[in-house]
Amino acid sequence: MSSNHYCGSKYEQLEEGLTSLPDIPAPIGFTAALLARLPQAHKRQAPFQRWRTAGAVAALLLLLGSPLYVLTDGARPMVESTDPHAAIELQGNSVTVRVGEVLRGDLRVYNAELRVQGRIEGTVYLAASNLVIEPLGEVVGEVRVLPHSWLTRLRFGLVQMGLEVRSYVRGALR
Repeated sequence: MSSNHYCGSKYEQLEEGLTSLPDIPAPIGFTAALLARLPQAHKRQAPFQRWRTAGAVAALLLLLGSPLYVLTDGARPMVESTDPHAAIELQGNSVTVRVGEVLRGDLRVYNAELRVQGRIEGTVYLAASNLVIEPLGEVVGEVRVLPHSWLTRLRFGLVQMGLEVRSYVRGALR
């Protein structure tokens, strides 16, 4: 206990002595000279850091900016089918499933007239579209009419872009 008391009193004396010293201003340029003598920390960037950032920004702009063409009033017709073997004919603003064709899966049509001459086995989704079932045509499943809104147009645009990119990539890999 006595050693703690001795250390405490020495500490108080030292503190009192230091606080009683007058303030001395540092010489001009002292801070700059001191910093110049310190070793420099090297900031290392990962290889291609700038390219990765630029690529991410470009991808984001492409993803978010490109579908905006869908929001215009003169949007082109779009068709999407879950049947990879579907034979769908798109001509102008008309989408046709021909006589003898069987589409197995869902079909989504935007901004077009769907003419069914063959058979659709699945759900048909129509947005800003008309449906014409001709005498030999048949839809086995539901027909759903989606609301005509900018959100529906955007969704169809994103799906269409995905299909186009997928088609492009498949063609480039062949």
